[in-house]
Amino acid sequence: MPNKIIRLRHARRKRTIASLLFGGLIIVGLVVSSFYFTLRQERSLTVLDPADDTTVDTEDDSMVELQDTTDIFEPARELSIDEKERNDQQRRSDIAAIHSALQAYYQQHGDYPKLTQLNSDQFREANFPDVPEEIFQDPADEGSRIVITRTAQPATYAYDVVGEDGFTCEPSRRACVSYSLSALLSGGLAFTLDSDE
Repeated sequence: MPNKIIRLRHARRKRTIASLLFGGLIIVGLVVSSFYFTLRQERSLTVLDPADDTTVDTEDDSMVELQDTTDIFEPARELSIDEKERNDQQRRSDIAAIHSALQAYYQQHGDYPKLTQLNSDQFREANFPDVPEEIFQDPADEGSRIVITRTAQPATYAYDVVGEDGFTCEPSRRACVSYSLSALLSGGLAFTLDSDE
């Protein structure tokens, strides 16, 4: 009987030691991951643009120095009521101009362009030569490329084009027969023109 009690005590001791070791490993893992994510948040990596003419000497990759950009961030400036109204007026005007250009395109081709085509600089240049490029870009979009999305989002125009069945005509050779063109206004409401308007 005493041997059995001693064996039970040794077994409990081993389990306690194993539990303490396992708990210690978890704590060390949490500390290391917390340290890693803190460092990752404090530093941002610079992404190289392939179109950029600058070259990077990669002979010694261990000597690459990362630039700390945490002090460069500036929060977006709140627009005044007049600026918001001007932007909303510009959005309505742009949507109306794109709508007119799409109607003219339909008269000439018998269908509407696909979303990927409307997002192509070359396509717009070839098919809408009289429409200024800035018409296709929301006034709040400060990007260098024009990007039109399928659903309305802030600072982006939306063009949802569909085939006769009401489904997207994008990946197939089906003709695009109707669309909804929209922009989100400053108050969050969408200004929309459809192909049948």
